[in-house]
This record gives sequence, structure tokens and C-alpha cells, in this order.
Amino acid sequence: RRMLVLDDDAESRSNIQCLMQDTGVQVDDAAPADLLSPAEQTQKSEQVYDVILLGWRDEDSVENAASLRRRYPETPILALTASSWIDIAGDAGKAGINSFLQRPFFMTNLKIQLTDLQNSSIPAEDAVPDLLEGCHFLAAEDNELNAEILCELLEMQGATCKIVENGKLAVEAFAAAEPGTYNAILMDVQMPVMGGYEASRMIRSLDRPDAASIPIVAMTANAFTDDVADALEAGMQAHVAKPVDTEVLNRTLAEITRVNYKQGGCESQ
Repeated sequence: RRMLVLDDDAESRSNIQCLMQDTGVQVDDAAPADLLSPAEQTQKSEQVYDVILLGWRDEDSVENAASLRRRYPETPILALTASSWIDIAGDAGKAGINSFLQRPFFMTNLKIQLTDLQNSSIPAEDAVPDLLEGCHFLAAEDNELNAEILCELLEMQGATCKIVENGKLAVEAFAAAEPGTYNAILMDVQMPVMGGYEASRMIRSLDRPDAASIPIVAMTANAFTDDVADALEAGMQAHVAKPVDTEVLNRTLAEITRVNYKQGGCESQ
């Protein structure tokens, strides 16, 4: 519907504008200083937004969030950040932030956060403990410890995971598997032999029915606009930041594999 993006980085704002094209969402953007002048900080706004994204970069972000909350008392505000959520959650929550969105910006991650906010009133007992029950994932990760942690996190949700050490092996494993074997591919970006972007492009070019539709998730700590553009150009659909946050991983995979939260189970593509 209508979204406001406030960020000091004009390139970041432009990137979000581009990614939101053809979604039917009207996106207004500005630098925080342009909208939150001292004379306006205590005023409520007559402009209605369905969600606000606030770039969270430094100590000024706390004051910006508090000013936004005064101007838009009922609007959900998401902090768009490359920081660890744990490090900023206390100050952000007190300033009126409803939730967090990890950089780089992906529409899938935005949808997950908005869905969570919408469903926040659902009683905890209605939640499904094994969101990814029955899913089978292919993951390219060259760090042995990271791979072990990833497998454990997925197994806790009832899923299984095949780990390979680089992008070349990921392409070979996917090509050798029957269509529908994997529900999604988790792709580290920086790996020896073949990186995640090149591997994703090769998977998308394979002559098989699920090559174009298999969800590919970028796994990287990078949060720059160029990295988002490269990931999208390579055919990736979502991003999970490192170090991996369990809740973000589960929700991202559940969203892209179209899990029914009320009934549980993993739907194959």
C-alpha cells in the first residue's frame, strides 16, 4: 500500500525503490534529517503509512526512532540494520521500533516481518514447533563449524540438510538429484573454487523443470547495495545474514517454501 523509507544513504533508498517496483506499493523516501526537523519532531503527521523503514546506523537512530513514533503513533516501524539485533534491541524497543529488518534489503524478508507483526496477537500455543518438518535443503558452506551449526538448526525444526563445500559441488549435487529433492538451496556467497553468485547463475541455467523455481537463499554478512544487486541478478530470492539468527532462518525458509503455519509440514516446490 504505502511505505516510508528513511535512510541517510541515498543509494540504499534508491535500491529499495527499485526492488519495490511492480509490487503495487507506493514508496516515499527521504533522509531522516529532511523529514525530522526540530520543528516537526513533536508533531503528529497527517500522512498515513502502512509501514516505515528506518535506516539504523548510529546513535542518532535512537532519536530518529523516537521522533518517528511521536509523528506516527500507530504505524509499524522497522529498523533496517546491518548490526546484530541483540546489540540494539533494547534502545530500539524503548524508542518505539516494532521489529528489525536485516540488511541487505530483500522483499521476502520484509514480507516475513510484516506477517509476524500481523500475527503477533495469535496465542503462542497455536504456533507450530516444527515449521520446516519434512523439508530437505542443499547448503553450500565451506566453513565446517558454520555447516555443523546450520545442520543442527535445521534438524531442530524437523528438516534435513545436505552440505557441500563450494558452489561447484552445489551445482553438481542439484543437477544429480531428482527434481523436487530439495525445497531450497542455502548458498554462501564467498567460497573457494566457485562462489555463490556464479553457482546460482549456473543452477538457474540448468535444463531441468525446477532450475528456475528452486528458492536460493544468499548467506552472507555483506550488507551493501552492490551485494543485493549481485544476489538478485544471480537469481537469489532471499537473504539470511551471518551469524545466523535462528528465528530469521526459520521464518525465511518457511516463507519461501510456503509452509502452512497452522498445519505444519513442508510443501515441495
